Order: sequence, then structure tokens, then C-alpha cells
Amino acid sequence: MAFDSKYGLLDINGIPEKEPIFILRAQDVFGIHILKTYRGLRESSGDIPGMQSVQATIDAFKNWTFRKVPD
Repeated sequence: MAFDSKYGLLDINGIPEKEPIFILRAQDVFGIHILKTYRGLRESSGDIPGMQSVQATIDAFKNWTFRKVPD
């Protein structure tokens, strides 16, 4: 179970118990910008494996219709 300060303990496969995580939701108005920055950092470091997954997440965030400033 991972741990998020807002959502508490979350059961996510592959994440050790109580490992701190940060959740970014599609409704977050900053979400796409944060993901694009993350993609750029990975690209600049040469970390290319998994980039399709990052781009797929960006695309899914773009298709989400409801956005708001996070609480």
C-alpha cells in the first residue's frame, strides 16, 4: 500500500507499503503542464523507455473535460 497525504493508504501493485506517492489527477488544471515537464526531463536525461506511456497519459488528460484548481 502506497501512501498519499491527501488520500491516505492506497493499494497499488508494485509500490511498497507506505512508500510516499504524489497523485496527479486529470481534473487538475496544471496536470498537462506538469506531465509535459516530466516528459521533457525524461527526454533530456535520455530516459526514453516508457515514453509512450507518458504520452498516452498526457493524451488522456487532454481528453478529460472537467478541470479545476486543485484543493
